Amino acid sequence: FPSQYSGTPGTTITLSGSGFTSTDNTIYFGDKYAVVKATSQNSQNITIKVPSIPKGIYPLLVKNARGVSDRGPWFVVTDGITPTPKIDSVTPKRATRGNTITIKGSGFTPAGNVIQYGGGVIMNISSSDGGSLSFSLPAELFMSATSSFAKKVSLLLWITVINENGVSNQKSYTLEI
Repeated sequence: FPSQYSGTPGTTITLSGSGFTSTDNTIYFGDKYAVVKATSQNSQNITIKVPSIPKGIYPLLVKNARGVSDRGPWFVVTDGITPTPKIDSVTPKRATRGNTITIKGSGFTPAGNVIQYGGGVIMNISSSDGGSLSFSLPAELFMSATSSFAKKVSLLLWITVINENGVSNQKSYTLEI
């Protein structure tokens, strides 16, 4: 995971994990951009500067002589000028799988907003006004956690909005299953 999830080109970040080699680690920002010959002094951390690449959302991947990491966390390269997304509220306060949820806030883009919740991700949510996003939690969400004999359970999820302008604050949300 990176020490931060967004920043401008030139920002110094540290990637933490395992399996890094002392030299010759290549850190990919998406499929087109890379930092080559990155070093690690302890096989667990690599410190790099974000390359001069266009603003956008990039999955991070590390490749070295030991192998290739999972296409892991996201890093958002920002322009440092446009405000990051911000969540003010999430309604309704409680929902079940499949219900429509609306996020109110600011800094949402016309297309390409990503909703991250719990362990899941919903891609390419649009905002017509820059201040609201609506989406449905998948009907199969946490299906294995319930059965026809189980009582209703409430789970606390943290919701984040990610777009080309950065990563929002988190808001908690209660899902009833």
